[in-house]
Amino acid sequence: MKRTVRVRVSVAALMVGATLAVGGASAASMPSQVGLDDTAGLAASTAEATSPWVRESLALPEYFYLDAANSNGDVVGIVQEPTPVQVSAVSKATMVTAEGEVVELGSLDPPSPTALPTAINDQRYVVGTSPVPGGGGWRAFRWHPSDGMVNLGTWQFRVFTVPSDVDSAGQVVGTAINEFSEDEAFRWDPTNGFRPLRSTVDRDSRALAISDAGHIVGTARFGGSWEAFVWTEATGMVSLGIPDGYTSSRAVDVDDAGRVALTASVCDSWLCEQPITEAFRWDPATGLRSVGLEGTRSQAAHIAPSGQVVGWTQLSAPGPWVAWFWDPDRGAVALPTDDGTSSTVLAIADNGDLIGHHGLRSRRDSVRWRYLARFTDVGGLHPFAAAIEWADDEGVTQGFPDGTFRPGVAVERQAMAAFLHRLAGSPPPPDDGPAFADVPADHPFSDAIEWMAAEGLSTGTPQPGGLPLFEPAAPVSRQAMAAFLHRRAGAPAPQPGAPSFADVTSANPFHAAIQWVAQEGIATGTPQVGGLPLFEPGDDTTRQATVAFLRRATALDDAG
Repeated sequence: MKRTVRVRVSVAALMVGATLAVGGASAASMPSQVGLDDTAGLAASTAEATSPWVRESLALPEYFYLDAANSNGDVVGIVQEPTPVQVSAVSKATMVTAEGEVVELGSLDPPSPTALPTAINDQRYVVGTSPVPGGGGWRAFRWHPSDGMVNLGTWQFRVFTVPSDVDSAGQVVGTAINEFSEDEAFRWDPTNGFRPLRSTVDRDSRALAISDAGHIVGTARFGGSWEAFVWTEATGMVSLGIPDGYTSSRAVDVDDAGRVALTASVCDSWLCEQPITEAFRWDPATGLRSVGLEGTRSQAAHIAPSGQVVGWTQLSAPGPWVAWFWDPDRGAVALPTDDGTSSTVLAIADNGDLIGHHGLRSRRDSVRWRYLARFTDVGGLHPFAAAIEWADDEGVTQGFPDGTFRPGVAVERQAMAAFLHRLAGSPPPPDDGPAFADVPADHPFSDAIEWMAAEGLSTGTPQPGGLPLFEPAAPVSRQAMAAFLHRRAGAPAPQPGAPSFADVTSANPFHAAIQWVAQEGIATGTPQVGGLPLFEPGDDTTRQATVAFLRRATALDDAG
């Protein structure tokens, strides 16, 4: 099942001013609000980072205002025809499929002149809100190609019922607001209708996103402060807290692994029009981590299934907003924009394309940032893209003639010798005869393997009465990889201390090397909730992991 990409425009802000602007930013003062970690972060967040994306205009209908997109490339928004007062009172909810088909979603019965979509998922469920005839507030709707426009109504006579997201089964989450501007998070499904996330006596909670795995995230008052939360059937509503130095937080998106994109603010009141904000990612295994470009105000918008986050930052106030893409290894990369023009990114498509706005939110300013992939099998969402591109830049490896890198394939010992040899500048090996019984002089990797033996990086497997074996075509285990890199650095003793990995004890013959690569940040392993990460020492080392290890080891060389 494909994961849903969720993007939300601040429809509630259009209706009730800044009531939903948790963290203090009003709708008038900021863009529309939208609602494997064996990778060490080498790149710091920087606006000067080189962008691997190119910006392209989206082909959309005239007068189309983009609000949301899914990971298939379908987009949804409104069509407003211009009038002498700039826009008409009629806003037609419209979907444009990835194939270019324009679909008007229609209106609720009794008819409303306006329908404002807020989210679309991969199954083409669309949710949004529409005025109650006669000015009695706003009601929720859900649309699907097989069902048409379905009126979900208003919840418990609230003035506004505003959906924020929908999962693959059609379950809807959002916020209901009464005449006293009290907010309550809800979920809705066809069987049970509206249900609160908290008990009915509690107010001030807002649901902003739902994953297909059943996580619901948003913000709620825990005591006196607005705090980001994660809700599941098993745990109920659990606060993620507020990062140090801030006074409120809100979770805006969640993936199926339970990782959360959130924004923290120094202001807890809607009266604060330009608060200092910062984007974060929260991981159940590794906790909170700052993401995005460094600036006065940074907003998280969406998290991809592979853990990358997108958003936008105001580098200085006043000044334009700069859209960015963040992943654990590359850090934050500013997306191409014209000087002085604001840009916001709303969604990450499965192919790595980023969809958003450039300039004003108008048809001509709805854009896509397309990733310029170097290899056909390494897209923008690949968690090792930065390391693979580094290896290409440094001449460590250029992939295969068919244009692939084959990141998940195990690296052979002969290829590992070639990688290390090239990193050293490809020096000639000593001319003192073969070091291994299975590597003759005419072997295509002979120079690299002989150099590796001369440098003491590999001694091979001893054989009685003869030269050792190198086994050039055998895969490199993760523990052997640690040993190669440890010897390359001169085999320094690791710092004393507790084990770094749950599956590597002092009895492991490669224990010292593995401890050293962990302490130097060359390997972080696979995080485990509530315990030490796993190193998986006997597993084959993939090509993607190999170049990641080499990149980090080289960065350690440079730092030293």
